[in-house]
Amino acid sequence: MAEFSPFRAFSMLASIGVLLIALVGRVAYLQTIGRSASIGQADR
Repeated sequence: MAEFSPFRAFSMLASIGVLLIALVGRVAYLQTIGRSASIGQADR
């Protein structure tokens, strides 16, 4: 079994954190700007 690598552990946690932040940003976008854009498309 390979030894514990602090760099690898940090890189994995950092990548998971970046993905979570991206998902939260996407939800925030869709609830604000994306919502008005989709309402505009539905009203045409």
